[in-house]
Amino acid sequence: MKFLATRLEGLLIAAFLATCLGLFWPPDGYFAKGLALAGESSPYHAAAFGGLTILLAVGCLARLPQIPPLLLAGWPVLVLAAFSMLSAFWSDAPFLTVRRSATLAETAVFGIYLLARYDVPQIVAVLSKLCLIGALASLVMIAAFPDLAYAHNYTHIDSWRGAFPDKNTLGAVATVGIIVSAYAFRHGYVWRPLAALGVAANLATLYLADSKTPEVALVAACYVAALCSMRRRRDGIGLTVAFAMTVIGLAGIAIIALAPDDVMTVLNRSPTLSSRTKIWELALIFVDRYPWLGYGYGAFFRIGGVEVGQMQAIMQWPVPSTHNAWLEQALGLGWVGVGLIGFVCLIAFHRLARATTLPQQSHAPLLGALLAALLMETLTESSFLTPGDSIWVLFVVCVTALGRELSAYRGNAARGRAPGTLSVLIGTPAPTLAFPNGSRG
Repeated sequence: MKFLATRLEGLLIAAFLATCLGLFWPPDGYFAKGLALAGESSPYHAAAFGGLTILLAVGCLARLPQIPPLLLAGWPVLVLAAFSMLSAFWSDAPFLTVRRSATLAETAVFGIYLLARYDVPQIVAVLSKLCLIGALASLVMIAAFPDLAYAHNYTHIDSWRGAFPDKNTLGAVATVGIIVSAYAFRHGYVWRPLAALGVAANLATLYLADSKTPEVALVAACYVAALCSMRRRRDGIGLTVAFAMTVIGLAGIAIIALAPDDVMTVLNRSPTLSSRTKIWELALIFVDRYPWLGYGYGAFFRIGGVEVGQMQAIMQWPVPSTHNAWLEQALGLGWVGVGLIGFVCLIAFHRLARATTLPQQSHAPLLGALLAALLMETLTESSFLTPGDSIWVLFVVCVTALGRELSAYRGNAARGRAPGTLSVLIGTPAPTLAFPNGSRG
């Protein structure tokens, strides 16, 4: 009976992760090929979160001793969720804000629960397989149903969306798939031929998506992973290379800041980023109306909203979001909320920097690569502080996992023992993965 319950739990987790990735999700949005306002609900989302509520209630109760330390490790993301809920007091649509912020908090708890159910290698194994399934499904859709898999993007006529809502989502999932599959291949967390296939298939879909942000995000992820690996060497060569990479990285940021038009030319993109800059300029005008606390979390882009109607009338098309997560949250939570998000990101990278110096086992290169890729996506897409979205789930996992690593080290140091593996914090190893992991899991 326990065996069946464990397998069912694993399947339910994988199913919700697939919806977060956007694999044929939501079905009405995918097959209708329509645009929806950011955060707009549907019966499919309601059913998914209803099932998630039951899963979290049962799963967290079954692993109750592990949950409090993980909640403590994930306190920064929980503060973001709490502030989003608090914005209902000044929201233009308080009931909508409560509903959306509640599902945001539930998604955050799901990310924390993943670390109670699995360890990091097992999460990597699940993600690598799901991203492989998404890549193969996209290639099948492109070959068998090209009209459905085509992105129908007038600015990028050669782009495909595959089995995902749009080309940008396909590219973002492909980037995550490449990162986790390469890490799984390196450490043997899944059968290596399967991991190699995952890297190849996701590279193919990344190319077919023709989305530059995921490509740049992949470069940033590789850079941060290499930097973390050099720092973890803790020798002269590692420190020298890490210092040189830091200088190169700062120089790259300076070039982007000083010559953005030239960078866009190199990337074969217009300086307006497919009219995104026009949306950003307009969004800043609306932000100035409620600059400090915003319109309330999720309350700007809503059906019947006066301000979003004005924005769409000016742009002369149904703008679904700002295509920038920071501006999106500036509209919802004001500059106070944006500052809080920035503070949490600083905490995440501070934890990452400390984790690279730990003498114990650490997944800092992987977590750093994911953080870099996720935050790059926030610059041209609105998905970050979004319920049921993979970027938010993975950000929660990264921040909490880094906090757990540091807590484990502090606990070992306080007890005067030599640092051990991450399992010292949670007591016993996580249950066996619901999917076959190949050689090692």
